Order: sequence, then C-alpha cells, then structure tokens
Amino acid sequence: MTGFPVQSSGANGTVGLGGVGGAGGFGGGGGGGTGLGSHGGDYGGGSGGGGGSGGFGGGGGMGNSGGAGGFGGGGGGWTGGVGGPGQGGGGLGGNGTIDSGGGGAGLGGALFQRAGTLFLNNTTFTNNTATGGAGGSGTNSGTGSGGAVFVNAGATTEMVGTVSTFSGNSAGINNDVAGTLGNTLTATAGTPQGSALNAAFTVPLTVTVTDSLGNPLVGAVVSFTAPTSGATATLSSPTAVTGATGQASVTATANGTPGAYTVTASFAGSSTTFSLQNLTTITLTVLAGTPQSTATGTAFGVPLALTATDDFGNPDVGAVVTFTTPTSGASATLSSTSVTLGKTGVATVTATANGTAGSYTVTASIGTSTATFNLTNGSTVSNSPPTVGAMASTVSAPEGSLVTNTGTFNDPDGNNTVTLSASVGTVTQDNAAGTWSWSLPAGDGPAGPTPVTITATDNQNATASTTFTYTTTNVAPTATLLTASGITYGQSASAILVGSFDPSAADTAAGFHYAFSLDTDTTSSVTYATGGPSSTMNFGVIDAGTHTVYARIFDKDGGSTSYSLPLTVAKANAAVTVVGYSGVYDGNAHGATGSATGVNGEDLSASLDLGASFTDAPGGTANWSFNGGTNYNAASGTVAINISQATTTVTVLDNGGTYDGTTAFAATATVTGGGTVTLDYVDVTTGTDLGATAPVNAGHYTVTATYPGDANHAASTATATFDVLKAATTTTTTDTGPFTYDGTTHTGGTATVAGPGTLDPSAYSVTYSGDQVDAGTYMVTAHYAGDANHLPSDGAPVTITILKAPSTTTVTGGTFVYDGTTHTGGSPVVAGVGAGITQTAVLSYAGDQVNVGSYTVTATYPGDANHTGSAGTANITITAAVVPPAPPVVPPAPPVVPPAPPVVPPTPPVVPPASPPVTSKPALVGYPEFAVGTDAGTTPTVNLYNADGTLRLSQAAFAASFTGGVRVATADFNGDGVADIAVGTGPGVANEVTILNGTTGAVITTFQPFESTFTGGVFVAAGDITGDGIPDLIVTPDQTGGPVVAVYDGAKLVAGLASGQANGQPAQINRFFGIQDPNFRGGVRAAAGDINGDGAADIVVSAGYGGGPRVAGFDGVSVASGAADPTKLFADFFAFEPSLTNGAYVAVGDINGDGHADVIAGSGPGGGPRITMFDGASLLAGRTTTVADFFASDASNRGGVRVGVANLDGDALADVVVGSGAGAGATVTGYTGKAILAAPNAPVSSLQFDAFPGFTGGVFVG
Repeated sequence: MTGFPVQSSGANGTVGLGGVGGAGGFGGGGGGGTGLGSHGGDYGGGSGGGGGSGGFGGGGGMGNSGGAGGFGGGGGGWTGGVGGPGQGGGGLGGNGTIDSGGGGAGLGGALFQRAGTLFLNNTTFTNNTATGGAGGSGTNSGTGSGGAVFVNAGATTEMVGTVSTFSGNSAGINNDVAGTLGNTLTATAGTPQGSALNAAFTVPLTVTVTDSLGNPLVGAVVSFTAPTSGATATLSSPTAVTGATGQASVTATANGTPGAYTVTASFAGSSTTFSLQNLTTITLTVLAGTPQSTATGTAFGVPLALTATDDFGNPDVGAVVTFTTPTSGASATLSSTSVTLGKTGVATVTATANGTAGSYTVTASIGTSTATFNLTNGSTVSNSPPTVGAMASTVSAPEGSLVTNTGTFNDPDGNNTVTLSASVGTVTQDNAAGTWSWSLPAGDGPAGPTPVTITATDNQNATASTTFTYTTTNVAPTATLLTASGITYGQSASAILVGSFDPSAADTAAGFHYAFSLDTDTTSSVTYATGGPSSTMNFGVIDAGTHTVYARIFDKDGGSTSYSLPLTVAKANAAVTVVGYSGVYDGNAHGATGSATGVNGEDLSASLDLGASFTDAPGGTANWSFNGGTNYNAASGTVAINISQATTTVTVLDNGGTYDGTTAFAATATVTGGGTVTLDYVDVTTGTDLGATAPVNAGHYTVTATYPGDANHAASTATATFDVLKAATTTTTTDTGPFTYDGTTHTGGTATVAGPGTLDPSAYSVTYSGDQVDAGTYMVTAHYAGDANHLPSDGAPVTITILKAPSTTTVTGGTFVYDGTTHTGGSPVVAGVGAGITQTAVLSYAGDQVNVGSYTVTATYPGDANHTGSAGTANITITAAVVPPAPPVVPPAPPVVPPAPPVVPPTPPVVPPASPPVTSKPALVGYPEFAVGTDAGTTPTVNLYNADGTLRLSQAAFAASFTGGVRVATADFNGDGVADIAVGTGPGVANEVTILNGTTGAVITTFQPFESTFTGGVFVAAGDITGDGIPDLIVTPDQTGGPVVAVYDGAKLVAGLASGQANGQPAQINRFFGIQDPNFRGGVRAAAGDINGDGAADIVVSAGYGGGPRVAGFDGVSVASGAADPTKLFADFFAFEPSLTNGAYVAVGDINGDGHADVIAGSGPGGGPRITMFDGASLLAGRTTTVADFFASDASNRGGVRVGVANLDGDALADVVVGSGAGAGATVTGYTGKAILAAPNAPVSSLQFDAFPGFTGGVFVG
C-alpha cells in the first residue's frame, strides 16, 4: 500500500510534524529549519523519516533514527521509535498514550522538554526509561537522563485539565537543575487557626491546584505532611485528590502537646503550608463593646474588644479569634470575622447594625473558648451621655519622668462626637479606637497621691467623667565607682565615686552623701544623715589579693544606689637567700640553710621551705621554696647538697677448733661504720672455695671478709687463716661368737668406732690370729684407719671360740628269712657338717641273730677334732621260711576288649596367656596403692587401699587422743614393692611426720620437720627428686606457717638419720620458699612428679588458705642440688579465678600419656569440689592448656576437694583419686586417665566408696 507522504516544516528552533505514512510507505520527515542544512534545524527532524507498517507518520531523522546531530524524536506509531544519537525523546502514540519511547543515548525518555512550556492533559506514560550517558548510537532505552518526561533547564512542564498518569517509567517527571514545574498549590482555607489540645480544628485544611493560567487541575493527588513529634496534628488522610474545582481537603485534630507548627501540602514538586497552633485552655475576657445599641443601619459607637490569655495569664499570641453574627434577623456587619492576636492578646472589631431592629448576640471564639457581645439595633434612639473609663485607678512614675494612664470612651448613641479634657496634665484621644492617653511630667518625689479627672462631653453637651490618682516616686542617685589600679602590697589602696547624678534638681542642690566599706558590705546600714560628704576613700595598706570595694551614694530623700568593684593588690617580692652543703658522710642529715625578709624588714623565714635534707652520699639537690603567703610572691630554686663516702676498716677473727661433726667453724668480722660483711672460706689443702659456708670438716682454711661498701662507705677487705683439727676416735673389738664348726671360715668379730660426726665405714678393719675354720679358740683385733675428719685407733684383742659340731649316726636294720645262719645285718652312716668325719662307726648286736625273732643293732661314732660323738640303733627281723603255693590249674583269661582310647583329645586353653603387665614410672603415674587419712574431728586413722579399692591396711597414724587430722602420701621407701605411707599431723600438736611400712604398718622412721613450737599442721608429698631410685619426701606447713618447702633424702630417712634430729637436718636436701612472699602465713601444699621428662621428680607448689589459687613449678634437679632459689619450670599461673583466696590442693601425674606429668588442682576450703587439670608440656612451652575441668561431687559443696595420683588400672596413664573436702563426708572417688580424656568435663568414675562410714569431716588422699 502506498503511503501518503506529507511534509511540514518548522521554523528554525521548532519541531516540524511528520506526515502520515501508509503501510510500508515512507512517512514525511519532520521538516527542519534552515539553520543546520539538510539535517534539520536546532530542534527539527532530519531529512526524511521511515514510515512503519500502519504507522501514523515517520519520526524525525533518517529511517527510524533521528538526524545526525538533530534533536528530533523517534518514529511514530502506537509505540515510540528509536531515539537518535542526539537529545531525542520517545515517539508520540495514539489515544494520548506515550509508550516505550526509548530515549536516545543523550538526554531523553518519553518526552524531552527542551524549552518553553509543555502542557500534559490526561496523558498516560508507561515503560519509558533513559539512564545516563552523553549521546552516541541511539537504541531503545538509551543511556541519557530522564524517564517519562525530562524537563530541561529553562523549560516548564504543567499538568492541565486532568492529571496524567505514569507507570513503569524510570522516573515520573524529572527536572534538570533549572527546569520548573508550572503547577501552583495554594492554601485556600484552614490557615492560620488554633485548636484546644486533643480537639479538632474548626476549618478543614484546603489546598487548590491550578495551572499557570489559573485553571483548576483535576485528579491531582496532593500529599499532606504533619510534624512527627512535638506539637502536631492527626490528619484524616495523608493524601487527597483534587476535584472539578482543583481543591483537595483533609481535617486535622490537635494532639496533646501545645505549640505552633506547619502542615505541608505538596504535589509534583510544588508545595504550600498551613500554620496551626495547639492551644492550652484559653480564657476570653470582654474589654468593651457590650452592651450597646445603635440605630439600624448605623455603626456601633464602641468597638467590640476582648483579650485572650492562656492558663498562666499570658497573651495567646498568634491565636485566631473568630467573630460570629446571626445569619438572619437583627444582626451586624463586622469589620473582620477573624483576628490574629498580637503580643498584647487584644482583638478589636467594629460593628454596623443591619436594617432589622432587635437585640442579638455576637459570639467570639478560639477553639471551644467563647465570649459574647450583647447588641441592639433600634429604629429610633434618644441621646445618651457618653461613657469614659480609666484602665488604672492609680498610676505612678519616678521623678524626672512622665506619669501616664490610658482608658476608653464611647458614645452609646454612636452618632455623637465626644471631646475629652483632663483636670491636670494632657489627654489625647483616638476616636476611631475609642481610647485615650494621659501624661504629666513628674516633679520631685516622693509626692502624691494627686487626683486627676478625665471628662467626656458629646456634641449634645452630655458629659461623663472618671477619676484616678498619680504618685511621684523618688529616684536614687547614681555615680561611677573607680578603684586604684597597679598597686603592690605596701602601697595605700583607695576608691572614688565620680559622676554623681540625680534626676531631681532639688536632690542635686541639697548635695549627696557617700559611704564606703572593704570586703564586707556595711554601707546598707548607713543613711544620708550618717554618710559623709566625701566621694573618695583611702583604705591604707591592705593585704595582697582581690578585694571588693562597696560604695553607696545617698540623696536627701533617703534614696541610695550601691556599687561594688574589685580592687586588686599585687603581691610583693621578698628577699630570699639559700646556701647548700658539702661534707663527708657522718650519719646525720644535712640540708640547705637560708632566710627570707619582707619589704618592711620583717623576718619571713618561717615561710621558707629549705627542701629535702640528705643523710646518704652522694647527697642530692635541695629544692627550696618560699611560700609567699597572702602578701608575697612565691619563689623557688635549687642548691647542691654534696656528701662524700666515709672510709671503712674490716676486722676478721678466725674460729678454729676440733671437728665434732656438727659445728661450723665460722669466723667473725666487723667493719667500722657498720654494714654487712660477707665471708668467703677456702680449703687451702684442696683449693676448694667454700663460698660463704663455714667449714665443718677438718682442714686448713683461709677466710676473707669483704665489705662491698655502699652509697655511704668505701669498700674494704681482710684475711685470716685457721685450722679445724681431726677428732679422736675410740675403737672397740667385739666377739660375736661362740660359733659352731661348719667347715667355713668364721670372721666373728666386729669393730665399733666411736667419734663425732660421720665415720668412714671403709676405714674399719679386723685382723685375726690362727685358723678360723676348725674348732678351737682364736684372737681378733679391730682397727680404725682414720679418715679426713678422724684420727686412727685400735681396739683391744678378744677371743673367738669355734665349738665342735654335733655328728649324727644312723644305722639301717634289715629283714631276713630264717635259713639257719647268723645274720649280722646293719649299715651305719655318720653325718656332720664340713669336712673331717675321719672315724668309722662301730656296730654291736643284742640277742640271737640266727633264729626267727627281732634283734637290736647299735652303731657308735666316737667323734673327731671338729665333731662330737653319736650313736644310732635299728632292728633286725628274722622271719619263718614260707612253703610256695601250688600253681593254678587254668591260667587267667586275657581281657576281652582292650581299653578304649579317649574319645576327644584335651581341649587347648581358650584364652592365650595374658600380656605382661605395663611397667610405668611412679613419677608419671603413681603407685597401684593409695592412702586415705581422716580429717580433723576423729581418731587419726590412715587406710591403705589396693588399686581396686579393697582395703590393704588400716593403721593408727598417731596417738588416739590427737584429732587434728592425718595428711598422707604414698611411695615405696623400703623397696619391697609395696607403697609405704607417709603421714603428717594436722593442726593442734607439735608437727610430726612418720613413714609407715605399707605391708606391716610398722614405723620406718619419724621426725619433726619444723621447730617443735609450730602446731599449724603439715602436708606431705613424695617423689624421687635425687634420681637414686628411692623416693624422697616433701613437707610443707599448713596455716600459720610460711611458704616453706622442705625436701628430705628418702634413703637417709629409711636409715633413720632424721629421727630425733632438729628439723630432720641430716636427711634434708633443700629448704626454700615455694611462694615469693616470705611473710605469707597461709602455708603451702606440694606435689611431685616428672613434668620435664628428665627422669627426676619435679615439685609443684600451691598457696594455702588465705592466698590465691596460684601454682608454681620447680625443677627437681635444681632442688636436689640444694639451690636456695631453685629453677622454675614455668611461669606461675592461677588454677582458678585469681580473686579467690582459699588456695588450692595439687597433685602431679601424666594424665594424657605424653611423657610429661600434668598439674592437677583441686579447689581449696570454701570452694566447690572443682578439679582442673593442666597439660604439663604446654606449661613448659609457656602456655596454659586445660586437659580437664569438672566437679567431683555436688557443685554446691563448699569444703573444697583433695586430689592425689595412683595407678588404678595398670596402664601408662595416671589416674586421679579424689577425697571429700572439709565437712563434705568421707567419700573417695577414682577416675582413670582414659575416662578423663574421654569426657574432660564429666568423666565416669572407676571406683567410689566411703572410707570411714559415719564420719563426715572430710578425708585426705595421696
């Protein structure tokens, strides 16, 4: 089908309209102007447009795109075409719909409004986008700005007629920076107005939306917005739609907060506001205008006036008063039906009667508050006298000013002229307002009251008057107070009142009087009569500082004005002299000397602080200061105090003697001037430096006394030599016989050597004379060869006797059958120990040895050199001869069936032999036995249990009368394979430690580890510290004891070396502080185990009651070396919360099997039964890693919990034994290492039993 090409052209800068194209034809292009050649004008299309199928005309541009550089729109049709590369808009479709315009790559959208005004009337915009960019090849939805409509700078878009609609667009109407929307919103009703709190506003809020020609816009959705907080209103709807008149309304209700605010109405970028006010309770009070009358059709003579105030009597500024008249019958026309109140709160309107006679009421209202005016319209009116009134019945003014008053007047007839006059002063009148003002210059006060009459006369000579009085008050005189400046203490201070003034000439003529005071205002008690005529005051010399000068001026009438002003006096400088010190240390304090003198020569040295004094060398710096106090400036400085060291002399006295095994031969040394002298001993013979330890052993020694000096004394030394002689010994030879010959050599004879200290067993020897094997007597002599500390000695010889050994002779008889011969049967055997059976036993017979019968044979041994003689007897029996029986007739039958073999071979054992038991070190896993001791409150009993919880031994640990509790530990001290029991006393008796045999209960040793006066109780622990294979013993004090850890050699304890010795000293390895606070008196608890894996047990220490749960670890090798401050394995840590002060119980064992013993902590007394275990290897690495953390019983118990380590299941993991704390029973619970690792927070116990049924005081385990 051929289209109908139609062209139209536009002027340069306008848009031409394309022709209507047929199907498949080419519509006419929008004609361009003449400005830009063939590509169209500024806003026109390009040359030629392509028509779409059934289209309504081509768009601007070539084909379906805009002309190059043109600003034409896209193609026509029901949908928009493709925008060109310029600032194209979408196409315009039919039915008033713009759809999918697809702006070009520049600015665009459905419409691009370049300039002028675009009017949109009932147009629908759908699915239009244009999203940025700066031009380029046009496509649907270009990359420019815009949406449905883009309004360029300087252009305007308006809604006219019926509002257009938008949907699916990237934006509705988008303005460029300078673009505007031409619609106008006007608040046409409801502003301003007020309403009582929580009451509806009388007038709805009404807005009118119009276009630029003033025509109403229909269908516009107007948004109304009220404040979200404070004073605001609740709106009937947030939006309203304009109707045919372009108006939209909502109603408003005030909230409960008083105040003024605005409500905003907006539409399409335009807005307007409504001024509203939420009012408190308003009181309306009529001032004038009621009642009154006037002829019909004439104005009322007095305006209608009222005031509006709030609850506090304040004018209701900004409130709107509405005046309402009857709408029919007698009524009046008002000058205004609403009045906005100003700052006075007064509202006034005038009224004119209508043509209907009669009486009626005019109502004034603000919200729910009202007031009424009673008016009458009359057809004829007789003359009434005017009215006049004063606002105040009494007025006053200060002398020298105007006294004033105001009032109102009125002609009730409303048609007369009223003239006012005053009896004194001047009156002016405002006929329109019906008000008057009066004034009069006030004279000298005080004066009055004086009456004043205001008379009103109308033009018919009718009069009325009102009278008030005025009073003149006195005005106090004034002046300016000045004070002296720049003065320093010692100079006089002064003040003056200048510029005296009084508005009354009479007061000035009479003269003024004055009064002054300093710091305290006393001028208020002064009068004109007692004041002085001088306006200056000299205060003399006053203290430095800021003072206050009080001054007052008086007039003759008693009026006065007071003033105050600061007066500053600066501080003066004092003369200060300070001298330092130089000398040798003498033990006395030395400091600076000096003095201070004031400006008047006064001694101010009491305010001079000469600074620190110094006793010690090298002295120091004295920081002196002068406290100037009130009147002098402070001063400060420094001087040197030089003190040099004093010389010293050391004197050393040797202290030789004879070795006695215990005495340390310590030298004594003194130093002049006092101080600590250190001694260093050297064994001259061996060259061994003994350090500060005085020698005990015999030898030749030197001792050097050294004074290192200190801050006050120079160093000095001295040396002396001395000898410790060997001790004499006494040797005794003891015969241990007699012996009985046994064929061996007998060395019976012992040497007993007596001497002080420890003797060398290897120096003992015994010599014999003669043979010590055969029976007889021999001589033995004992000899002691001497040692490093002892001289040799010999014992007296003694005799050893070897007795003959007994011999044993036996003889064997025999049985013979009579055969008629002599039978001499009998075989003798002689036995004896050793060699030397050299004789033969002789046989003798008693009786006939031929015939049937029984005879005796005797064997006799006569003895030899080493054996005694002996004899033995036996019987010989001769029996009758027997005739042999006849042989059987039939030989016996053989068995019919041979015996059957076993049906089933023996069954081999079902279970193979058990694996050999695991061998574990006690330093890691403990022993398979554990001990339980009673706590305080019962007899001191200790039980030893097997690993399965069966009782092995029960023993009284101490005397039955002692009930202070038994502290326990287990270790195999005697090496018999069964753990022995170490027990320590609880509080209440002198401290004692005993080791009991684990098999028999017998005492192995007992001793006192601390002084006998200590009765606070002890704790015990065990472990091989020295590495000699024998466990050692660790003892610590309980409460009231210091943090001492005493370690004893197990081998020496078993040997009894500690028994009866003070503090077990001969067996002691070390004694050190386990907590770095020697003054702590809560005691400590200890445990031992191999934490660092070196094979020797290490020691773990925790604080006792009163201390925090702090744990320390010490290297066992370092402890065994005797170091006073043993090496720590790890940094101290808290096993529980650091704020706790009940200490902790500890044990050590390898719970996780890594070869390093772990630290096990139980809470102390007063804590819950909590157990925490820490990985030993992690502690060595500087970390605190928890292996387990759980409660061993009811978490509410507060007796703490006692812990120990045992090998309960025979594996390589340490197991834990737990005992009830104080007051928590006597329950013992066991947990295997496997169970702990499987459930670190709630392990399953392997055994549990009541160790002492019926006793609830708690138990100790170990």
